[in-house]
Amino acid sequence: MALLGGGVGGAGNPLGGSFTGTSKNLELVDGRCYAYSGIATITSSAEEVLLDFTTGNYIAVVEIQAISDQANGNDFDINYYFGGGKVGTSHIFQYSNSTWLGPGDPIRFVIPTYTDFKVTMQASGSDGGWAVLLTGTVHK
Repeated sequence: MALLGGGVGGAGNPLGGSFTGTSKNLELVDGRCYAYSGIATITSSAEEVLLDFTTGNYIAVVEIQAISDQANGNDFDINYYFGGGKVGTSHIFQYSNSTWLGPGDPIRFVIPTYTDFKVTMQASGSDGGWAVLLTGTVHK
């Protein structure tokens, strides 16, 4: 979700900036940060990279929320990586149009300075459309 003038590492949003699309990068604006992957088709054949960035000279305190464009009674795993190593997995179970881990249940992280951070997702069965939204603050 790059804003005009945002770019990699978040140069900031100039006055009057506008939405230019989704971004796997972390965007920085006035002490806050965000990233939005856009809806991706998640399959069981491979992990789909939804977010992938490296922090700079700041600590990012973030919440990550999963967003689906459907409820299809399927299982999905969201995987979190720091520096290339998996640090955790959130399991999402959808049943009868309800999501057990969703926008009401954000996952929280403190991401250290100069750290590679990646979020992937994989289905356990049928494909599904998913996105992740990351919002938070940065501290120097």
